[in-house]
Amino acid sequence: SRLSLLGLGPLFWALVLGTAVSLLLEGEALRDVRTGATA
Repeated sequence: SRLSLLGLGPLFWALVLGTAVSLLLEGEALRDVRTGATA
């Protein structure tokens, strides 16, 4: 089956989903990096 939503292909949605998962799982660490905090 072809995944097509809003006329966009599966590679685009894989990227979007991967980015969303990364933000959910690593959001706090990403915020620390952006504010210049060191682990």
